[in-house]
Order: sequence, then structure tokens, then C-alpha cells
Amino acid sequence: MEKAVEQAAVRIDFAGLTCETFLGALEEPIDRIRRGRLTPQSINSACCCRTSISRSIRELGELGLVPKVEVETRLVAGLPMMFKLYALNDEEISRSR
Repeated sequence: MEKAVEQAAVRIDFAGLTCETFLGALEEPIDRIRRGRLTPQSINSACCCRTSISRSIRELGELGLVPKVEVETRLVAGLPMMFKLYALNDEEISRSR
């Protein structure tokens, strides 16, 4: 996750039953952006649950720390999420149970 956020254009897609892992994985990179140690030009995030991370990512844009921010919540009806799936910058896919 850390390497994905070091890129100029960041895209993170997440699907899972809960977003606890997603929250944990993004807390440190978001803090590094707030401190000026990471400087992505855009963040595009899509996940299947509403989280405080969505608010935090939007806040990065509102504060001018990331020029372009898009956050999308996708609801998947009728599909039990028995796994966690990450797609990072349209390149790296990680799946876990």
C-alpha cells in the first residue's frame, strides 16, 4: 500500500466484508501526506463500504494537500464478501481471506 501511495497518481480499489484492514493500511500513508512526506497529485479511491478513510481522503483535497481527489462508494448487493481484494494503481492485485 505504501509504495502505491508514493506514485503521483494513486488509485486504490477495495472490496471486502469490512473495511478494518483498509483503514489500517491507509492510516500511515494519509498521515505521511498530511506531514508533507508524500505528495501525490491525485487519489482515486473506490471501496464497498463507507469509512472514515473516505472522509480523510476528501479532506486531503479540501486542504490542498492533494490537488485531485475522487472517492467512490460502491455497494454490492447480494454478494457475500468472503475475502478482501485490493487493486493498487491498476497494476497490483492482492487478495486475502
